[in-house]
Amino acid sequence: MIQVLVPEILPETKPEFKLRDYQERAIAQIHELFKSGLISVLLYAPTGAGKTAMSSQIIADYVRQGKRVLFIVHRTKLVTQTQATLQKYFGISASVIWADKGKPDYSKLVQLAMLQSLNRRQLPPDIDLVILDECHTSSYYKTYQRIVNHYSGGVWAISQTQFLGLTATPWRSKKQEGYCHLFQGVVKAPYPQRLIDMGHLSRARQFGYVGLIDESKLEVDSSTGEFTESSMAEVCDSTLNSEIVLRYCDLLKAAALRYRDPESKRKAIAFCANVKQAKDLTLQFLEAGFEAELIVGDTSQDDRNVIFENFASGKTRILISVGVLCEGFDEPSADCVLICRPVKSRALFIQMAGRGLRISSGKEDCWIIDYCGNIRRLGIPTQEYPINLCPSPGNPEEDIISTKTCPNCGEAIYAFLMICPHCGYVFPDEKKKKVAKRGKLEEILTPEQKKHYHYLKNLIVDMYNKEAPNQDIDLCFQKKWGYAAPDDWYDSVLFDEKHGWEVDVQVYYRYLLSFLPSSAPQNREWINKCIQREFKTAIAWARENFTASYSGTSFTPDEINQVVDARIKDLTSYQSWWRILGFEKEPPDLTLVYDAYWRCVRACESFSSLNKQKPKVLTRRVDLYNLALEQACQRFQLSSKIITQTFFAIKQAISSGDFATAQRYANSVTLIAKETIWGMLDATERVLFNRYLRSEVTKPLTVIKHSYTDYGKRFYKEG
Repeated sequence: MIQVLVPEILPETKPEFKLRDYQERAIAQIHELFKSGLISVLLYAPTGAGKTAMSSQIIADYVRQGKRVLFIVHRTKLVTQTQATLQKYFGISASVIWADKGKPDYSKLVQLAMLQSLNRRQLPPDIDLVILDECHTSSYYKTYQRIVNHYSGGVWAISQTQFLGLTATPWRSKKQEGYCHLFQGVVKAPYPQRLIDMGHLSRARQFGYVGLIDESKLEVDSSTGEFTESSMAEVCDSTLNSEIVLRYCDLLKAAALRYRDPESKRKAIAFCANVKQAKDLTLQFLEAGFEAELIVGDTSQDDRNVIFENFASGKTRILISVGVLCEGFDEPSADCVLICRPVKSRALFIQMAGRGLRISSGKEDCWIIDYCGNIRRLGIPTQEYPINLCPSPGNPEEDIISTKTCPNCGEAIYAFLMICPHCGYVFPDEKKKKVAKRGKLEEILTPEQKKHYHYLKNLIVDMYNKEAPNQDIDLCFQKKWGYAAPDDWYDSVLFDEKHGWEVDVQVYYRYLLSFLPSSAPQNREWINKCIQREFKTAIAWARENFTASYSGTSFTPDEINQVVDARIKDLTSYQSWWRILGFEKEPPDLTLVYDAYWRCVRACESFSSLNKQKPKVLTRRVDLYNLALEQACQRFQLSSKIITQTFFAIKQAISSGDFATAQRYANSVTLIAKETIWGMLDATERVLFNRYLRSEVTKPLTVIKHSYTDYGKRFYKEG
């Protein structure tokens, strides 16, 4: 037995080791899971989340208790990085198990090991915690399986050793593979987009191309789940490389024009399918005038060090590789990733994209340029994807949120967004054609009844598509067939989605209100009847789910019914666009609307991730925000006719000295229209009107920044 030296207390004079809030939460959750009796836990922490910081803190926590830790990596850089962190911040001297470092000291509490070095070596004794880095691949190595069996005794239930896996990409390429045979629970740090919002990762800008390669030629290797080398070699040729260089130059030129910077350049990392493609791409970039260097598996360590130094200093602008830089290469100044090969594995795709997401001084964003349709196939790399320990029988494509290309800046963004997050382009309102659907009718109909039912259904759909009034639907049916159609026949005729049906309620409301003012009681009654009939099944489904969610609580049946009734009433009531976007009243400026839209979308993304909801549910919710944004844009859209009429009315009122009337006209239009009208008045009219406004001392006036006189600001009194 090796004698272990336990330090009495860690030195207090070391520099402060400050963790981020989410890192502290993740560490606390890991300790909690171990305390609950779990033996093995997987920690998901994407690029930039700080896996080294979290693992170092966990190691220190165990050392404080006199426990021994084995930290296993397969990258030399992480060995030295962790060793330095433990010594600098915690005063922990760790032993290194690595052929290049000589004989390890097994008496030390912390053992840092290269996975390859543990292959045939005696394992350190009495280990309390094993931490495995990059466990999405390393956990499948025979060496690690031997380590697990050694410390657990082959029986997890009685294992005295705990196991922690670290990964930024917990997805296997093969559908039948998972991690439930190795890990019992999952702790998740924030996903990439959340880290971007928090300022811990660079903003990602995606550019995706399709059609540059013949994807029908790609074949999947059944043993790896990735595309075969031979099929990739067939499509990743010199022609593709020419397109890569050409389109990269076009993007740089467009950026130079947009930002008026003729020296606009990027520090790019390019991932190729094979050495032949990488060599050819390097030559083509060099011929195009770029400073490019190549690094492949055969590149010596000395040469790699020089290449990395050149890239870090900016002497080299493009670093081209074949798989070498997917893991373990962290150069924060890299602000462009060129994915020059098709990728089947989501984990590999996210690893590649993550190489450019770290933050760096002076770095504004990172371009992720996909030349082989990977974004369409695998989704946007910063998107959150479900993490399942066991193989999922579902279709992974269901987790992919579809994308579209912004016509203004060319970037790939989520298809459900109405505003491009990169350039601010607002997509025009796309009128989606409504089509009749099968509906949810379970009644068994006679041939004659089917004829009547389809008549009613087509009548409802035709009126809706034409945006025509529908008050006469019941009367038309009765005149045609001599009786009133059952209410069940109206159910789910236009909308048959359960998830997100509350969005369809708001869409239907706006259709009904377009020809029925809600001020009349008979109109309100008809609108409510239409809502209740169309969404009968959806309302019943929601009521059942709401009621079930309160079962087992302290609520009485009557109280549950009251709460559920209130929730149903809220879902089936009309919501103004500003309420949907979180405003108490209509905001005065469209910029505020845009900000509110993004807050709602981000909150929806976070809520969906916490509740493991499918992208379809997320997109349906964002549909509601899009609906609100469409109405907001229409509300703030300038009407030249209204502006002209209001301008002449104000001008005439001022000339006749009726300033109160002029002010009433001004308050009848939007703030944007007021600003336009104010600029149309001549200097004398503005002075006269200012004098009147100065004399008003009773009501508070909204102050808006403007290039005209201070008194002119009072023109924007809130109506």
